[in-house]
Formats: sequence, structure tokens, C-alpha cells
Amino acid sequence: MPRVPCLARLNGGPWGLRRRVPDDLRPIIKKREIWVSYGTDSFVEAKRSHHREMAVVDAPFADARKRLASGQDSPGISRREAARLAQATMDDIHHAARAWFHDEEKRLLERWRATGSDDGGSALKREEGLHALQGDQASVHGSGGEEWAAEQAARALAARNLALPPGALFVEAVEAFHAAAKEAVDRAVQRWAGLPPEPPRDARFADVTAGSPAPIPPPPAVTLDRLIDAYMEAPERARLAPKTTAKYAGFRRVLCDLLGADTRAATITREDCRRAQAVLLALPANAAQRYPTAAATQICTKACGPRQRPLEASPTSAPPKPSGFGACRSGNS
Repeated sequence: MPRVPCLARLNGGPWGLRRRVPDDLRPIIKKREIWVSYGTDSFVEAKRSHHREMAVVDAPFADARKRLASGQDSPGISRREAARLAQATMDDIHHAARAWFHDEEKRLLERWRATGSDDGGSALKREEGLHALQGDQASVHGSGGEEWAAEQAARALAARNLALPPGALFVEAVEAFHAAAKEAVDRAVQRWAGLPPEPPRDARFADVTAGSPAPIPPPPAVTLDRLIDAYMEAPERARLAPKTTAKYAGFRRVLCDLLGADTRAATITREDCRRAQAVLLALPANAAQRYPTAAATQICTKACGPRQRPLEASPTSAPPKPSGFGACRSGNS
């Protein structure tokens, strides 16, 4: 049977159209997927209807793209989502520091060339420029260098719509920008003093110069909600039974409630996974159906009450229970 795009059996039933709405159009279409049942088990009949329905579905997609391109119905996000997405990751910090260093190298090189230092220039201009750079070098290497680096990190990340994160990532950001500033000013002092260039002091900036290409930004972040979408959109889960789909939906609600639907997948730690696993194991059977409006932690509290049987974690390799004659023997022993 030839494969036809977006033609599938809906939950193992009749043939129908199942098409995923692109991410950028979801705020306008207000759906994640579009399902249209053809009401037939015949692949040939479904294929006849499929081309017509695909054209019908394409029309609102095209209209939504026009509205998006014209600035109408621009996709907005909630404050909570914006706050989560705006938190810089380790990759964001390292790229921002390397990009800042690249721009600073270009600025200092242009400043050096503007004085005529590369073709002789005047001794007075060279001396004044070197004296100013040595002052900057002392400031960067001094006690106030880290505070200055924190300001530069905040500005560089804000230019990328990212916030300077707290905790360990804040320390990492300050250290990375402080190292970038020291490397840049040290290279500039060597250049103005006419000294031969020394090997880079920090390996993170060894391949970055004023003439090198701009550092490549990290790939866009994937949120937990989008990661679950990708998992559910895999071809092997296209024909899940309704009960299985409902079970997945319940697990998804609990995970998003515990970890945050808009949390970056790369920032989820082992401790977060263990905490989520403990909650899932404490949930009673059919928790999503029994408590449709309760939060995951509230469901767990109710699960600890009387006559609530939690989920059980058992290894798949557990030996089968004895039956028949074996059960009698084990019972008599």
C-alpha cells in the first residue's frame, strides 16, 4: 500500500486526514493537529477524498501565513512562558561571550588602525592609545572587573532577549565575560605595544579573531511541551488506541504540571526526573479521569489516603508467579 502524506487511520478506526499545525501558526489556528474522518475503512475511497480535504486544510494555513507576514495576529506568549524561555542556558552564555569577544576584537582593531598605528602613525598617538588601553587592562584585571563583566553579560544577553540567570549559571556568565574582556584587552595591548602576538590565554576564544566569522549561535531551545509533541507525533504512535492516548494525556498533564510545560528540555536535571517519577508512581490508577481538575501534587496527597491503590513499578524481567502443580508445591513447602 503506497504511503500518502497525512492519510492515516484515526485511533485504529476509519481512514482520515491527520495533519500537524506548524508551530508558528498554532496561535492563529488555535489547534495542534487537524483531524478529519472519512468514515471508511477502504483505502481507495479515502484516497479519493484525501486530495480534496488537503486543499481545504491548506486554505486556512495560507491565510494564517499571510496574516502573520502582515503583522496581524502576531503570536503572543504569556508572561510565564516568556520568563521561562528567556532564561539563558549554558550554551547561550558561551555563545554570547564568544560573540561579544568577536565584536570587541573588531572594535579594538579598528581603533588601532584609526590612529595609523599599522602603517607607522605618530609616536604620540601610539603612546596615548597604549596608555588608555593599559588603564582599561588594569580595570579589567582589577577588583572591579567581575562587576563590570556582570554588566556586560546582562547587556549582551538582553540584546538576544535573554535574562542573566541566577545561581551557578550567573557565576558562569560573569566568569565567561570576564575572561573574554581580559583576553581582548591583553591582545590589544600587545598589538599597540608592537609586541609579537602571544598564544591565547583562554582556549574558549582561541579560534575567535577580528577576521574570523562570527560565532555560530546554538540551536533553538526545545521546551518540554514541544518535546512531548515530537514524541507523540512519531509514526509508531499514529495508531494508538483511545485508552492509550488518554493515558499518555494524563501523564503529559502531570509532567507539565510538575516540571513546567515551557521549561527548556536541556535544563531538566536528573533530580527533576526522579521527583517526577516519584509522583507518577504515587498516583492512583486512572488519576487523570478521577481528578480532572486537580494538580499533580494534590492528586498525590489524595493517593496517600485510605483505599487508594498507587501505581506499582515492577521490572519486566520479574519471574512469573507459579501456577497449577507448582503453586501447590510452593504453598506446601
